[in-house]
Amino acid sequence: MRRTLLLRPSSLATAAFTTTTTTTTTNPTIRRRRLLRRRAVNPEATMAGTVKLYDRHVFVLDPVRGHELWPTHVEESSFLLIADYKKAQKALTAAAGAAGTVGKMFTLKFTVAEALGHALAAPSDEENPAITFKDHGLHTVLLFSPTAPSLAIRGLTKADIPTLVKLLVTKENYSAALPSALPSQVIIQPLPGKDLFVCAHASRDIRCKTCGPRLVGWLKEEAIKAAKSGSGEDEVRIWPSSHVGGHMHAGNVLVFPSGDWYGQVNDPAKAQLVLEKKGVEDDLKKLWRGRIGLNQMQQDELVSEGN
Repeated sequence: MRRTLLLRPSSLATAAFTTTTTTTTTNPTIRRRRLLRRRAVNPEATMAGTVKLYDRHVFVLDPVRGHELWPTHVEESSFLLIADYKKAQKALTAAAGAAGTVGKMFTLKFTVAEALGHALAAPSDEENPAITFKDHGLHTVLLFSPTAPSLAIRGLTKADIPTLVKLLVTKENYSAALPSALPSQVIIQPLPGKDLFVCAHASRDIRCKTCGPRLVGWLKEEAIKAAKSGSGEDEVRIWPSSHVGGHMHAGNVLVFPSGDWYGQVNDPAKAQLVLEKKGVEDDLKKLWRGRIGLNQMQQDELVSEGN
């Protein structure tokens, strides 16, 4: 005799909930739909403490594809090199664990930044960045840390990635060790002024696709106004970037060298604030998400102090 198992309505609800929340998929369309069903964020609530602790930020410049063409997960793309950087970091961490090595290991965050036609993306100012990237695999990374000067490293090859990652993970004063560790043709130069990275990762989340590009436009407009009036930084570079975390806080913008993260920068007035002011000044408190090098408790304390 066949037996029929009857589930109570509450059991059916639980089963359905468990299935939809634990099943993973690589289908980008399904991923985006699930992201859009996430709970909305209260715009009046503080965002402080929403940046996970990390020590150094590495931006790989992409002079070939625009942000609209990036895959959903850039860390799986060998073309964009993030996969190579993360692989080198993982291998280093695994080796240290296997050897029982005790010592400080710095946490790195890797992000792609759109650099179409940007001179910094080329090995030198005289070369075409798209050609050198596609034909020779030469690329540029921008390095930011709260304890070191902001740097552009130009003319790197894939073979240089493990050496660079090892320095960044293990060396306190990595900037002093870079010249002797990397090939002589690699150019290491300081980054004066200010760099702003706006998450505009279209295929990752509809909120970033919608908020990111217009925020880039507002920031560029405000930077031009400030330059004409003589009230802004000597140099301001604005970069569309890949996913940084916290889609629900879009538009997200990261400001260096301070390392401050801001969210819900969703109108021109807020864009102007982020460009002109810094840190956690009163007008920026509600937009401030956190800062590189600080844990959640330190971020909360900084907001309370208003520094």
